[in-house]
Amino acid sequence: MGKTSSPVILLTRPREAAERFAAALARRLGNVPIILSPVLEIEYLSPEAIPQASALVFTSSHGVEGYRRAHGPVGRAYCVGERTAETALKTGHQIINVTPDAARLETVLSGVGERLLHVRGRHVAAQLADGHDNIDELIVYDQHTTPLTDEARSVLEGERSVVLPLFSPRSASELARQISGNTPRFAAFMSPAVRDAFGPVPLRESILAQTPDAEAMLESTAALYDAASALERRSRGA
Repeated sequence: MGKTSSPVILLTRPREAAERFAAALARRLGNVPIILSPVLEIEYLSPEAIPQASALVFTSSHGVEGYRRAHGPVGRAYCVGERTAETALKTGHQIINVTPDAARLETVLSGVGERLLHVRGRHVAAQLADGHDNIDELIVYDQHTTPLTDEARSVLEGERSVVLPLFSPRSASELARQISGNTPRFAAFMSPAVRDAFGPVPLRESILAQTPDAEAMLESTAALYDAASALERRSRGA
């Protein structure tokens, strides 16, 4: 009987979010190998002026934090995702509506006539202001690409199975650009847009999260970790 080795979970989202998800994985799976190697780094910006608006639109918790750092006044807010809404509440905002993704938020906002301010990063998948004369934009953070760590690259070029939870189109496309090696890869995608951004990278198995949130990604990652563990046992004759 061969010796077994555990798969590795590689987290490539920005560090604070990666640390939060790693803690959730540890609670769900126990002491499993997890490597943090962000391929995007958040830089908060200092906008010169903050446009006036009747309500705010936050599509990420980074937007909420960037707005706070820019000393934006608290107000009423539309949010994408429970995490974004929780962050906005803690900052003092009143939540009007929470949708699971930007596409559903656009449907909600199509019936809103008041002046809105979309607080966002420089790179976003959804340009909410396009086609909406009542929506202004405020860019409060940027995301810079960073190279994979030596540890992450070594794992991707090794023989152990690697589980890749991927949360955003930009992090998925950047990882796809940097990835190398032929180790068995298992990927969990938060949305179809994230899956499309990862492109034709060969995968042993993949899962599209049932809903675009951290809880669904946790379940998808756990399922893939079980599948990768089974592959490790078979490949080593356990």
